[in-house]
Amino acid sequence: MTLWTDTADQFLRAEWAKGTPSRQIAEMLTDGGFPTTRNSVLGRAFRLKLDTHARYQPRKSAPPEIKRPDFSKPLPPTGCRWITGEPKGFQTKWCDKPIERPGESWCAEHRSICLRPYVPPPKKTDGLAMVAMADLGKARRAA
Repeated sequence: MTLWTDTADQFLRAEWAKGTPSRQIAEMLTDGGFPTTRNSVLGRAFRLKLDTHARYQPRKSAPPEIKRPDFSKPLPPTGCRWITGEPKGFQTKWCDKPIERPGESWCAEHRSICLRPYVPPPKKTDGLAMVAMADLGKARRAA
């Protein structure tokens, strides 16, 4: 825990009034022999009730309006709905190949990708355990 001195408080007030960023104030204090962090500077400025609005600079103009892709355009009922390319882009395109089954959303190629059957992973068994189980089975049959 760092105990703030009067000298450090005066330096903080002066730099804060100039609009120096808190990260830079922390670095200057650390270089001057008073090790501190950005969060420590921000906390101290809050406790000293330094004006936070003086550091805020409002935008000079309104932010530019972002154009969003228009997904409201209906696709033809016979077109594949597989998105090609980047779906985040402004030029989103669909495969649009004919659909073979009515009521489906994808063409045969993309349907095979989307609806692959579940294949369980192969069981991992120890070779020695398999031999022991086989021997156990032989012994049971013999008895």
